[in-house]
Amino acid sequence: TVTVAATGQTSKTIAVSQAGATGGDTYEPNGTVATAYGPLVSGTTYNSYIYSANEIDYYKLNVTMAGAITVTLGNLPGDYDLYLYSTDGTTQLGSSTASGTTSESINYSATAAGTYYVKVIGYNGVYSTTVAYALNATYPTGTPTPTLALSSSSWAPAAAGATSSAVNVTNSGSTSVIAYTVADDASWLTTSAASGSTPGSFTMTATANTGTTSRTATVTVTATTAGVAGSPKTISVTQAAPGTGGAEWTIMVFMNADNNLEEYGIQDFLEMAAASYSSGKINVIVQFDRSSSYATTYDNWTSCKRFKIANGMTPVASSQLSDIGEQSMGTGATLSTFANWAIDNYPANRYSLIMWDHGSGWYKGKGQPIMKDFSNDDSDGSVIGIANGEFATAMAAITSHLGRKLDHIGWDACLMGMWEVLDISRNYADVANVSEETEGADGWYYTTWLNTLNTTPTTSAIDMGKAIINTAIGMSTMSVVDLTQVPTLNTYVSTFADELMAAKAAGLSSSVSTALTNTQKFSTSYFSYHIDLSDFATKVKAAITTRPTLTTACNNVVSQVTNAVKLYKNTSSYANARGIAIFHNSSSSNYDTDYNSLPICASTHWDEYLKGQTSTSNVGATAGTLGETRFGSRGAAFELAPCVPNPARSSAMLSFQLVAPGQTALKVYNLNGQLVKTLVDAPLGQGWHDVSWDLTDDSGKQVTAGAYFYKLESGSARDMKRMIVVK
Repeated sequence: TVTVAATGQTSKTIAVSQAGATGGDTYEPNGTVATAYGPLVSGTTYNSYIYSANEIDYYKLNVTMAGAITVTLGNLPGDYDLYLYSTDGTTQLGSSTASGTTSESINYSATAAGTYYVKVIGYNGVYSTTVAYALNATYPTGTPTPTLALSSSSWAPAAAGATSSAVNVTNSGSTSVIAYTVADDASWLTTSAASGSTPGSFTMTATANTGTTSRTATVTVTATTAGVAGSPKTISVTQAAPGTGGAEWTIMVFMNADNNLEEYGIQDFLEMAAASYSSGKINVIVQFDRSSSYATTYDNWTSCKRFKIANGMTPVASSQLSDIGEQSMGTGATLSTFANWAIDNYPANRYSLIMWDHGSGWYKGKGQPIMKDFSNDDSDGSVIGIANGEFATAMAAITSHLGRKLDHIGWDACLMGMWEVLDISRNYADVANVSEETEGADGWYYTTWLNTLNTTPTTSAIDMGKAIINTAIGMSTMSVVDLTQVPTLNTYVSTFADELMAAKAAGLSSSVSTALTNTQKFSTSYFSYHIDLSDFATKVKAAITTRPTLTTACNNVVSQVTNAVKLYKNTSSYANARGIAIFHNSSSSNYDTDYNSLPICASTHWDEYLKGQTSTSNVGATAGTLGETRFGSRGAAFELAPCVPNPARSSAMLSFQLVAPGQTALKVYNLNGQLVKTLVDAPLGQGWHDVSWDLTDDSGKQVTAGAYFYKLESGSARDMKRMIVVK
């Protein structure tokens, strides 16, 4: 079930009851999921009304197979919002909440057939009895064909032998079950299962290659169920050989110089070519895209070429492996295509992917300078996004092709040393080289660390990362991060966010602000809201000494950053930088809502802290005083239970137990300590009490999404807990 909600706000208020069909809305009654109108005909426009301040319109879509769902809402009389929900009618899959009369649109990729629901609602009670909105939904309606799909199409095990990650076998076309068989054609390769049914999986195991050349094999998955498309599917397995027949490292350099960094790309190419490759154990493979507007040396070619770097090489046509024409180097698909090609053609025991170009962290910067995520291509204006999932999609394609994580990734680019970027990267690589601050245009110095790798080809990813840092020249900040330590860091950052919110709720906002002011910052010429994570925790700890749980949270963050960052190197201007930056907006006006798309927003509370630090709920000026610690001074006379559900979307149940009767108050506050809603203020008897909150404030307005505290007081006893409201 997919639900779309539209909300709106105008300056005119008309008291009108639900009009239904008699008022011109031919799709009534459709005020609940159970009474949703439809199914809508795909591609057909429906004109309907929000007739009253409390009306919600629901529609249903009968999606017959996986595919794209697009819902648009136009011809709006006021500020309407649009939401998309899952087949249960409550789980939100997408939303569009543009302000004013701007049209709304949601695009969602459905992974399964089902009856989906759309919900339309006026924001903050806006409605119109004279102007009909226009709703259109397009979605898959054909007869689904069962289609065999694999999560991997190739695998490159190390010469020493290896077991692959799980290969998932699924039906990508319908919900039916496909039976299948798994077979291989080499004695040195085995699979963990000979047959199965979707959804299923298996692993591949390659024994050690003791020969002198690489070897290949094929794993074939064949559907035994009749009428299945896409069968058989194959996995190409290529195993490197030890000794002279195999490489220890393949370094893949995605060099996007189709911009104002072109001359520095040439310089770094020559630095790579100045290194020795006499061991025969190191492959440096470069995809080099040049510009038509800047440097004119070395044949002044403007296309995209691939090279296998050799000592003394120059970037001319006679040295190329191939010319692949003009490429959009600012797309994830181009990145994954290059890496997968390099893996197939230059197998090794270890792989590194270096992304060379402009960078700006997790988000796309607006305007000049050209610092938009990373990999800016001037020819078509493309750029690889972090928050929109493009980088993750590209890396997933690479690791699926390889059959495991990369050993190392690196950004020879500005500002990519952010927690938000590292959290995504941890799923696809073990180690990362990054910079918290902007880099000089010439970036890394390649010759020395590549010489070190040539001398000791079995160097680990972490030690290679350290060599990159130790041989860099004039870099403001550099760090090498063990990405396996990031999940623990995520846990500590989330707790740190909880404690910061609790401290602000207790009246310590100014102390947090002072700590932020004194924290090491980066990119101050452009953005001003990259800060050093460890230094911020250190400054908060120094600014607030009266909250032991906050002190512990600060210590945990600092300690885990130390565990994750295996080496950092800074100039004296960045003495307090410790290797990992984090986004911290200074006001609600520069909180970029694209941040909500980052995975850390689902797994941690950092985004809730950022949203809550400056925004307020839809309440008046009445101030509430919290004053207690996060969980209060709990009395023995009662118990306050966690709210259900949490997060809450439409309502929340708050339950508590009184052991003795007495005057009782249950109130909700926002993170600024303002009173939002008085739920109970009356004498109550002994026993359990359940109170339902409809997520409105004391004036009857819907509260905004964010974090809230609900506080219970009865006699001298009190308790307080935290809850989340989502739209």
